[in-house]
Amino acid sequence: KDKTLKLLASCLNLYHLAMATSGKHLFVTVGTTKFEKLIQAIDSAEFYALLKSRGFRHITYQIGNGSHKPCFNDPDINVEYFRLKPSITLEVRRADVVISHGGSGSILTVLNLGKPLVVVINTDLMNNHQTEIADEFSSQGHLIKVEDVSKLLVAFESADLEGLVRYQPPKFENVDKIIYEMLDV
Repeated sequence: KDKTLKLLASCLNLYHLAMATSGKHLFVTVGTTKFEKLIQAIDSAEFYALLKSRGFRHITYQIGNGSHKPCFNDPDINVEYFRLKPSITLEVRRADVVISHGGSGSILTVLNLGKPLVVVINTDLMNNHQTEIADEFSSQGHLIKVEDVSKLLVAFESADLEGLVRYQPPKFENVDKIIYEMLDV
């Protein structure tokens, strides 16, 4: 059993080394819902050409409950996809850049891991809360916000991903004291 685990760990290390030395990796996530327009916009000849010009050679899509499965075939880009996983942390860590819907969970996961983030607002959602959180983080320089998926190609092409401000999570020091003071205990 130990030998099998060591072999598996070695294989994973080799895989990650190969990924790191053979081009950039893009991770696309739509969360637990569906955002067909986002997947379709990236799964296109124009977007793949842009990605290749920027050194990307790998794309991993998390397609959620959507029905569109990435199908554009480009021999220079390795494509994989999945519906849902308990956590996207590993995928985010592997990525050089993440394109995401505007869900707070996805945004915070990516920002906490220090990855450049492009957020595309799903305008098909009713009572769209995604705009508010994306506006706040965008105004602080932590991410690039795209108002509508039809503007993604142009936004990604002109994006200054290296110029984004690294997110620093708030420090929750003395939380217990603050709670006790609030409760007057």
